[in-house]
Amino acid sequence: MIKTPVCQIVGYKNSGKTAFMSRLIEYYTSKGFTVGALKHHGHGGEPAAMDARETDSGKHSNAGATISGVQGESRLQLSFDHNSPMDLTDILRMYELSGPDIILVEGYKDASFPKVVLLKESDDEQLLQDVTHTVAIGSRNKDLLHNRKLYTIPLLEIEDRIDDIATYIQNKVF
Repeated sequence: MIKTPVCQIVGYKNSGKTAFMSRLIEYYTSKGFTVGALKHHGHGGEPAAMDARETDSGKHSNAGATISGVQGESRLQLSFDHNSPMDLTDILRMYELSGPDIILVEGYKDASFPKVVLLKESDDEQLLQDVTHTVAIGSRNKDLLHNRKLYTIPLLEIEDRIDDIATYIQNKVF
């Protein structure tokens, strides 16, 4: 069971997920929260390697280590190699070891945490039927936000409304 509050940011490609999540991270950290952030690489294949093949930790992975890492002065980078994708709950448990106040997750549409769904165009509205636990809807296109029963987030006004948006999300997940 995950004890840390989790909020997912979901939407199709170029819906503004990364920008929105980055703004939330900036806001929460400016208020003294520690934030964990996880992005699901949902495009198939593997994400770009954090370590180049010629680094020591890259050589450890290439030699067959299922987990390798490098510790710097204030940063730890880990790389896990598994035969199948890791379960989101297991990943979040690892995140909890670092003691974040909140974990923001970009993607993992099928997971069952509170979600902000971002819509780019009207075709994206099907996503609202496909996901569960939606607490808010966001879009750069204000027409997609009309007549909604859920809290709406006009992404073009995020700077003017970040306090309200972040507080709303906080109230839904804490």
